[in-house]
Amino acid sequence: MESFEKKFNGKLEEVFIYITSKCNLRCPHCYMGDAGNVNMDKNNFKKLLNKLIKLGASKITFLGGEPTLHPFLTEFIEIAKQMGVSYVRLDTNGEFDSKLLNDAAFKKLSDICFSLDGVDAKTHAKIRSVKNYNSIIKNIKKAVTLGYKVRVTMTANSYNFRQIEKVVVKLDKMGVSSLNVHLISANGRAKDNGTLLVKEEDWMDYYNNVLPRLRKYKIKVKIPKRFIKKDESQDYGITCESAKASRLLVTADFKIFACPLLLNTGRNFAFFENGEFHYIKDYRKHSFEYSDIQGPACPILMKDNFIKFANKDIIPLCVSCKQRNYQNNVLIEN
Repeated sequence: MESFEKKFNGKLEEVFIYITSKCNLRCPHCYMGDAGNVNMDKNNFKKLLNKLIKLGASKITFLGGEPTLHPFLTEFIEIAKQMGVSYVRLDTNGEFDSKLLNDAAFKKLSDICFSLDGVDAKTHAKIRSVKNYNSIIKNIKKAVTLGYKVRVTMTANSYNFRQIEKVVVKLDKMGVSSLNVHLISANGRAKDNGTLLVKEEDWMDYYNNVLPRLRKYKIKVKIPKRFIKKDESQDYGITCESAKASRLLVTADFKIFACPLLLNTGRNFAFFENGEFHYIKDYRKHSFEYSDIQGPACPILMKDNFIKFANKDIIPLCVSCKQRNYQNNVLIEN
């Protein structure tokens, strides 16, 4: 069996660290499921980060839960920068005291990414079940004014996906650098909120119509294709970060996952304990090699959706799936 260190050494680039399972919201689409009550231990965080850096990690993203609820968040940011991590990002629901943006350690963030799920307060509240839209917009504007590189993540669902272009226009005027659109999937709490799911045909139609229009804006927009017709499958290839061993996800209790689609399933393939990485028994069932992947088909998506798509002319794509174009017999991936 290949050791954990050997598998990731020199390949690992980015780590997503879920420093707390606590959250001040209960969003119906959250892929993490219901909130918990665990904060990552500071001393073990230092040991973990030291090991990750030795393996090659240079990009760290802090998430939760809601990471601003962790009592040592600013210390974690300071520690990461002191240890030489070049890129440190924070993903937040934006529901925090705006004074935090003035903190010296907080200002060392490379990026701060806010969650926003609609072009107006009414839509956002319908999805998030709280009336915090205006406070998020206030924090976004203050962060831009203070010189932060501000990003926004929007989870597209049946209530808001046709607002994407309007959200782009709004954020572009506010000076936000990028919008990353996630299409809701039946993971976590969304499993019990099926009305939020977008029909595959509706998403494909909207994607094909809106994508050309988004290119005219200054703000960078990342919007996933997510579905293709089966006869298109030969034109696509997956770029699985798990198979490349370039990415890891670590939860507040130091469990290590290969893919965000597995976070709410308990299917971690390793854990960090006593300053060392350890595989779990049958770890190969929860991690991936390129031999596990065929064409654009993600083994997780295909297994979870086998019955659903068996009689459809549609294949679900991983968000990292790229189209292959041949120019002068040279393969170009878009």
